[in-house]
Amino acid sequence: MALAGVFFLDMEVNCLPGFSRIVRVETGDTECVDCNLTGGVVGMIPYLNQSERCVQCGGDRTFSELVDPTHDEMTRKCVCPADYELVEQVGKRLLESQMCVPCGPDGCSGCVFPYSLKETGECVCASGYTTLYDASCVPTEVYNGVVVAAVGATTTFQPLNLNNKGILGPSVTSVVVRSYAMDSAVQCMRGMAVGCSLLFNMCVLMMYDVDSLPCKLYLSVRDKRTSYRRLPPLFDGDNTGHLHQRRWRPAGNHKYHGRW
Repeated sequence: MALAGVFFLDMEVNCLPGFSRIVRVETGDTECVDCNLTGGVVGMIPYLNQSERCVQCGGDRTFSELVDPTHDEMTRKCVCPADYELVEQVGKRLLESQMCVPCGPDGCSGCVFPYSLKETGECVCASGYTTLYDASCVPTEVYNGVVVAAVGATTTFQPLNLNNKGILGPSVTSVVVRSYAMDSAVQCMRGMAVGCSLLFNMCVLMMYDVDSLPCKLYLSVRDKRTSYRRLPPLFDGDNTGHLHQRRWRPAGNHKYHGRW
């Protein structure tokens, strides 16, 4: 029997406004939960696996200078009075609800944690957070824990020389792999399908070389994610030999066969 206000999904999608996106750690299943059923809104700060939480508008009494926002049922968001801005975290302390904090002497920054305002007026990742290629922020400790697998990896590969019947051509260093592999691995580890897809395709680009940067990161993420949702195996051509069993061989048609 279906649960009221809960929708189960088979793939990564964006939930409707007012619905929080929940990824179950045990199974990897995704649900959209209607926060409005409890009079709440979708929180601004997700969990490590990018699951969103439903929070209330007001009610946290941790700091005396914070005031309660109002709940806008039309937009399904918390709204602060003039000269206040909405927060869900103060410093490193996560609040129990969304609250309103007075704006500083220079006005409201408009930067929601973990972003902070630079002198130029730009919102950037706060101290202790690392900026990914899509301008999102992840805790630096989490980032370092994923990319440690990149030690000793290469971003150079030898593509086929198509004019010489399968003989390997000159070595090429991939700027794309060097720029995006580590960030996509962090996203994949945090449950984001777009990061996993990008990482998989870069591993294919590197000819499935287990010493290449994206393939090493793929193997590391795969081993760390076994507790809830396993990553698909990667194999080439019509051969079902998996990446961790052997290196790529320059023969046949090579395609990405993993499904996410």
